[in-house]
Amino acid sequence: MVDDSIAQACDLVIFGAKGDLARRKLIPSLYQLEKAGHIHPDTRIIGVGRAEWDKAAYTEVVETALKTFMKDAVDAEVWQRLSQRLDFCNLDVNEAEGFIRLGKMLDQENRITINYFAMPPSTFGAVCRGLGEAGLSKFPSRVVMEKPLRYRSEVLSGNQRSGCAVF
Repeated sequence: MVDDSIAQACDLVIFGAKGDLARRKLIPSLYQLEKAGHIHPDTRIIGVGRAEWDKAAYTEVVETALKTFMKDAVDAEVWQRLSQRLDFCNLDVNEAEGFIRLGKMLDQENRITINYFAMPPSTFGAVCRGLGEAGLSKFPSRVVMEKPLRYRSEVLSGNQRSGCAVF
């Protein structure tokens, strides 16, 4: 049962979905949130990356990650609920077409969009620019950057910083 006071429907977009951070940390964490009932029933999880995957292929990758990186066995009922949320968008951060494709998958009228950057900081500016140019950076869109930027401020200098200004 989901407590609506702690969960709101959103589209969680995971940039770098095929990477180590997403597979080892983020996916197992989402599984635990699903298990605890802390994910709104209408929330969707959209993996983004350069892989030529579809929903079925991404779902298989997520299931393999859970079986590999979870300490406990994966509960079939929890996995069924989580897997129904999954989708995938093939996207190269330097090409506008991918962001347009992503925009067609999102429900910006009814859900908050959370863009989770599980990728190298050197790509953050390009992703922010792509989201902005495709009209995907408007309120209530959010960004989560999973890197210690205060120690690597040089990564977000100049061109990178201007890209992130769209948020």
